[in-house]
Amino acid sequence: MNNDVAKKSRKSRRPSIDARPTVLADIPADPEPTDEDLERISVKMGIKKVDTDPLNTRRNTLLYFWKDDLQKKLPDLFHVEFVDFIDIFPEGIINYQHYLDSNLWAEIWNDCLTRANHRCAGCGRKATQVHHRDYRPRVLRGEDRSPLVVLCRSCHSKVHAVRTKDSKSWEDCERELARMVNEYNAAIIASQLAKDNEDKKRPWRRTRAPGPVMSVTDKV
Repeated sequence: MNNDVAKKSRKSRRPSIDARPTVLADIPADPEPTDEDLERISVKMGIKKVDTDPLNTRRNTLLYFWKDDLQKKLPDLFHVEFVDFIDIFPEGIINYQHYLDSNLWAEIWNDCLTRANHRCAGCGRKATQVHHRDYRPRVLRGEDRSPLVVLCRSCHSKVHAVRTKDSKSWEDCERELARMVNEYNAAIIASQLAKDNEDKKRPWRRTRAPGPVMSVTDKV
C-alpha cells in the first residue's frame, strides 16, 4: 500500500461502536522560586550581585542551582521532558533501554494497554506502545500513569518524529499528540452522533448502553 492510499485509509477509518474519546491529562506546572529562594541560593553558592546583567546570566545561574537543589530533595516536583538514564532502582542508574526491558515497565505497559482496550488514542487502531509525556520518577515507577498514552507504532513514531525533525521541542511533540487525539476524538463523536440519528430513525433497533469516557487521568 503506498503512502497516499495508507493516509486515505487511515483518515477514512470509522471508529468502532464502543470507542470512547481519550482525555489527555494536564501536566502539572513546575514551581517558581521566590526572590528569597534566589537570594538564599546566591548566599549559598557565593554568587555576587552585579550592576548590569543584560542577558540575565546571574538570574539564570541562580535558577539553575535553585532547581538542582530542590530537585535533589523532591525529584517528583519538576516535569522531565526526556531522559537517557534512570535512577529509580536499588541497583543504581540504568539507561532508558534497560528500563524498557525491565519487569516494572512490562507491568506498566500491560496495564496501560489493557485499560485502553488496546486501542490507539491517535487513530483507533490496535495499540502496541505507550508514550511518555513526562519522565519524572513517580511516572517511571508507575505510581502516576496519567502522563502515559497508548498509541500504535505509527502514531508513536509521528509524535517523536516531530522532535527529531529540525530539533523541535517537547511542546511540539505535545501539539502533534494533541492534534492526533483531538482528530480521532472528533471522529468518535461524529460516529456516535450518526449512530444516534440512525437509532432515532429505527427506534425498534436495540441500542447499546454508553460506556464511560476512556481517560488517561486516573492515578494508580
